[in-house]
Amino acid sequence: MTARHFLKNCLAERDVQLLEAKNGQEALEVFAAENPDLVFLDITMPVMDGFEALPRLKELGPRTPIVVLTADVQSKTVERIMDLGAFLFLKKPPRKPVILDALDKCLEANAQ
Repeated sequence: MTARHFLKNCLAERDVQLLEAKNGQEALEVFAAENPDLVFLDITMPVMDGFEALPRLKELGPRTPIVVLTADVQSKTVERIMDLGAFLFLKKPPRKPVILDALDKCLEANAQ
């Protein structure tokens, strides 16, 4: 199961509208059109990876929380992700409670 499908299954029990993108370029297009309240972003994607997409998403929505998922947990990678503007970093594969906790933290940040 892809990370995108796993996230979709985890979030299905919550009353949230889900928008999907299969790569970083499509994520930018969806973001620009829909202005979502938060983003779950994988680092490893075709066309445009998360390292390139993340700062562009932050330009489009500077206050939008972005949760980055990656299996690369090296400190330099995590530091780079956070420096690029991620709100949270999650190690892949995440567990469902971790995903739901990240969702709650993002929604709480949006409410402030």
